[in-house]
Amino acid sequence: MTDTPHVTTLVRDFDPGVVAQVYARNAVEGSFAFAMPGAAALDELRGLDSARVILAEYSKTIIGAAILTFPALPGETRVVPWFSREDLAVLSRIVVEHDMRGMGVASQLIACAERTARRMGAADLGCALNAASGDFLGPLERRGFKPAAKFTAGDDKIVALRKPLESSGALAA
Repeated sequence: MTDTPHVTTLVRDFDPGVVAQVYARNAVEGSFAFAMPGAAALDELRGLDSARVILAEYSKTIIGAAILTFPALPGETRVVPWFSREDLAVLSRIVVEHDMRGMGVASQLIACAERTARRMGAADLGCALNAASGDFLGPLERRGFKPAAKFTAGDDKIVALRKPLESSGALAA
């Protein structure tokens, strides 16, 4: 890959079917606390002011995605009660095409989620991973996420990660 992927945050202007195919091909089962979304779920997100779909594109092809919600959606707070904080944005369902992994795409998706969450007014960015999966722990830790809480949902042990977001004023200083 000679060019860097283009990463953008979308509210309504994306094709849920195409994004759902990226999830279906590349989702690492059990990595995240929430199920990977299908086209209907992604279409539903397009109608929410509190949700953003973050896409990474390379050569006009979607190679990765993530979902950001602020405030957390009710399903997220049922699985991870810590997400009920009103100042917390939730990053979930990060996926990257298998042949593009290890090239910084996940880190770019996470960085875009941080910027977007900050613009939306969130004080912190949270994420929940299945404790047995380390697939996305590395990129999250490298971007400053720290374990904040642990939960059990059914048979899954979930770790909630948190990253404080600097205010716009602190960034300008």
